[in-house]
Amino acid sequence: MRSPNTSENKVGFVSLQENIDTTTSGGKLIFHVFGALAEFERELIRERTMAGLASARAMTEKQIKMARAMLADPNNQIQAICETHGVSNRRFTGTANDQAASHTGQPLRPFFQ
Repeated sequence: MRSPNTSENKVGFVSLQENIDTTTSGGKLIFHVFGALAEFERELIRERTMAGLASARAMTEKQIKMARAMLADPNNQIQAICETHGVSNRRFTGTANDQAASHTGQPLRPFFQ
């Protein structure tokens, strides 16, 4: 079973408001340009989202050292440390515990405090 092809079946799209007619050469061109622009914008959004997520996930060595110093004081709460460094509680705890476990074999603190 073949999927229907609009050009083989001589089916076109005519928009009266936007003055687009895909049965003409110019209309086909405009239709393809709009499709390419939509695909381009979708890829830009994806790239920006991925870059933003990677940036949000990353803690610099300086931030990790400062956070360790703050964690050494039992009066500091993890939420306050997270707000200071602009990271989520989950991201901070995961990063801090990964760093600590790689050096000591033990997490710094339990996840929830």
